[in-house]
Amino acid sequence: MSMYCGSPKLFLFWKAVMALLLSAFITSCNLDSGSDGSVVYSPVLAAGAAVSEPVVSGTPTHNSITVTSNFTAGNPGLQTIEFARSLESDGTGLSAWQDSGTFTWLNPTTTYFFYARSKANTTHAAGTQSLVSAAIATDTAPLPYWDAFTPPVIGMVLITGGTFTMGDANTLSWGAQPPHTVTVSSFNMGKYQITQAQWVAVMGTNPSWFRPGGGGSAAVSGINTFNFPVDSVSWYDVLVFANRLSILTLNRTPAYEMETPTAGIWSTNPDLWGPVPIVSDARWNNVRVVAGSTGYRLPTEAQWEFACRAGTTTLFNTGDTITQSQANFWVSGGTSLGRTTAVGSYAPNAWGLYDMHGNVWEWVWDWFGVYTNAPKTNPIGPASGVHRVLRGGSWSIGAENLRSAGRGSSNPSRRWWNGSGFRLVRPE
Repeated sequence: MSMYCGSPKLFLFWKAVMALLLSAFITSCNLDSGSDGSVVYSPVLAAGAAVSEPVVSGTPTHNSITVTSNFTAGNPGLQTIEFARSLESDGTGLSAWQDSGTFTWLNPTTTYFFYARSKANTTHAAGTQSLVSAAIATDTAPLPYWDAFTPPVIGMVLITGGTFTMGDANTLSWGAQPPHTVTVSSFNMGKYQITQAQWVAVMGTNPSWFRPGGGGSAAVSGINTFNFPVDSVSWYDVLVFANRLSILTLNRTPAYEMETPTAGIWSTNPDLWGPVPIVSDARWNNVRVVAGSTGYRLPTEAQWEFACRAGTTTLFNTGDTITQSQANFWVSGGTSLGRTTAVGSYAPNAWGLYDMHGNVWEWVWDWFGVYTNAPKTNPIGPASGVHRVLRGGSWSIGAENLRSAGRGSSNPSRRWWNGSGFRLVRPE
């Protein structure tokens, strides 16, 4: 049946209209010309092209999504594409481009937008046209070491802000001079040091020295160490743990953002940061806290000391002395445990925080720097440095290193085999 009736001029008019409509359709589909002049009608962009619209969007069932692209026959060259994701539909805030269409460590309450483009030097088969469509598949099961929607519970205590004297005039408190006035805002802090069980639930492995099969296994023979603090973790390791925990925990936005190995692309997804360095690394040292984020993070040095003191002005939160019935530390000729022990084995301080003295050293956010007399509000330490600060002392050292004002420091890549652990905070 013919759809034409009327004069030849009218036919030419409708032909021109249809051509314009077809042209508009092609433009809206991101027409992509191949190197040989072939045409691809597709939301997939040419190599290196600016992103204009996502190929697909979706929300994960658990914590990962796989994006697949389907191609018509005869154009295998175009299948060499790469993917990125964003929280925005306008192409801003893109993650680093990756070969795989699988994205992990996603939040099951968040909608993500996924983008695709041809990789550099991709050639299109001569004389062909291919329509590329995108499909999305959410995970049918959570990561094997994460029970769906049950990330480890991090018991928190609300620490009401206030003003205190930070530091100690006594030079036995190493690096703590001069004492100075500091004001901190309210925050939530973990009751306990992060345990081996919590670490395994998020990271899937147990790096601890004091565990069955670990370097210190003889000291814990026959003991279930899952409630012992995780040890032998670096400051860099903690960044990954904190962001992964935030992603797995509903309604928590990751605190840390880092430039990925692709220069200029920043991400809060630790899977895109690259391997955790075992030596000091400039890119990892340049990590920043995302303004307004609600996720878990390391305490600042000021937050840690304020919480440890719990209103006291003495050398320890137990007074000017501390005994082995109050904390796990080393005493020459005494009855030291010679290892870490389960968190919460000793009485908490006045604010309900356990093991602020001893057991394992605790990483904090700050670079190590020399104090000044000037009053401060919510200090975050120097902008750069060589060593990050550790606080609280450990099972392997004497009481003088357990003081509330006492400071330790180490290269952020260092995994102290016998005592580097941490606890977390999050905003009020």
